[in-house]
Amino acid sequence: MLIPPSQNMMSTGTLNN
Repeated sequence: MLIPPSQNMMSTGTLNN
């Protein structure tokens, strides 16, 4: 999943973070 920190926080931020 190569996504910017902004989108990551929104999309996978919850799963990854």
